[in-house]
Amino acid sequence: MFKSKMFITLMVLMVVLIAGSALAGAKIEGLDGASIDFGYRLQTYFQSFDNGDDTWTDFRVRRARFRMKGTVNDKVSVFLQTDVAAKTMQMIDAHVTYKASPWFQFVMGRHMAPSSRQAVTSSGGLMAMDRPYQVGHALNWGANGGVAAGAVPLTLDRVRDNGLTLFGSNAVGNGNLKYYLGVYNGVQTPTAVDDKDHIAFRAQYNLWDAEAGYFNNSTYLGKKKTLGIGFSYDMQQEVGLSAAPVAGDDDVLVDYALMSFDLFLELPSSNGNALTAEFAYNMLDFNDAVDFMSGQGNGYYVQAGYYLASGFQPWVEYEAFTSDADEAANGATEGNSTSFRVGLTYYIDGQHANIKLGYEGRKMDMAGAVGDSDEDTMDTITLGFFTNY
Repeated sequence: MFKSKMFITLMVLMVVLIAGSALAGAKIEGLDGASIDFGYRLQTYFQSFDNGDDTWTDFRVRRARFRMKGTVNDKVSVFLQTDVAAKTMQMIDAHVTYKASPWFQFVMGRHMAPSSRQAVTSSGGLMAMDRPYQVGHALNWGANGGVAAGAVPLTLDRVRDNGLTLFGSNAVGNGNLKYYLGVYNGVQTPTAVDDKDHIAFRAQYNLWDAEAGYFNNSTYLGKKKTLGIGFSYDMQQEVGLSAAPVAGDDDVLVDYALMSFDLFLELPSSNGNALTAEFAYNMLDFNDAVDFMSGQGNGYYVQAGYYLASGFQPWVEYEAFTSDADEAANGATEGNSTSFRVGLTYYIDGQHANIKLGYEGRKMDMAGAVGDSDEDTMDTITLGFFTNY
């Protein structure tokens, strides 16, 4: 529910923040093509919440990062990136890349596994206020997606994973094909279960302009004309032990698999405006383990925006996830959710500095509830100031 005083506060804050400007990065050039490139990413939120019973506000630092890319030569580079978690700063990325050729590039260390398009979409190139919730259904994103919370032990390297990805990207036909194939530590399971490797695969083909790098953007602000079609498969066997095994089994070793199909379109016009749209359909499987059913199911999201040459971009996003827990014997509905987001971004300096104002309505089914009490709702208004260089 929109509150008038809340909305006035947001408008005042937006006017103040528009006065800000992008900062500059730094690059040190060395000999024989070597260099060190320093940068940062800071995304801050002011949020107002309404759950139907109470309203409250909160200031939040969503991302606060320092990064360093070191280029040894045209074949070898390293990347380090920190982020703030609670009151400490930790290293979230630490990997080396060896580029034998455009088709064979090896990324080794702590980095993003290609479990979906959004999993390899840069947080510095988002269109909506943040990623769709379903991105968090991937294994190494753990509790970020609320999947089988507490049932699957989380990796120490949440969101990123330690491992090796073979990556390739090059022109094919009238477009560009890129692929990812990786093996990672994945979930570190209890001693009662053998550790298995986390494996991820992704293929993406773009017509017209390429999205040739390891990471994509959610919007290119009219600088690309591209149609991307992608498929991802993310899996690990024996990620946990079900506490409520299927009838007839003494125990169930739970396997995980996530399959995702996605489409992306960026279509600029001659006057500097551009339409951006993205769709993904996701299927998550825990081999029917009873106490993992709230995480098992399928869902989709769709988001679209229209960039104006004046620097404004209205956007809208909708997502829904349907849990297989609906089929539980007790009739409980748990794990289902829908989210609707709508907002406006003002780009002061492209993705280097922008302001987002958005509204989100989220509904989640609660386990074992009856009648109107089975649905938990949350309305959120967010003002975000994003800088990236």
